[in-house]
Amino acid sequence: MVDISKIQPDKVKHFVACLIICVVSGLAVSTYGEELGAIVGPIVSLVAGVAKEIYDHYNGGESDMKDLIWDFFGSLTGLGVLVLIFII
Repeated sequence: MVDISKIQPDKVKHFVACLIICVVSGLAVSTYGEELGAIVGPIVSLVAGVAKEIYDHYNGGESDMKDLIWDFFGSLTGLGVLVLIFII
């Protein structure tokens, strides 16, 4: 069992940010087709996560591969939310 209290707040921010970016961008593009929204949403959120890590790396911030993992799972969860929205 995972002890939630040991998850770093920064990782939660990465997860939630990518989830929100995925859902919002996916819904925005879904006016052109739900399939397109389900493709574009995760791509946009992952690009945002990678861009943030690149920015941190070159501007003195702390670049962390674990942040990208949390970004990935946030995007994946966002895709799941989009699929549920499109089905309902």
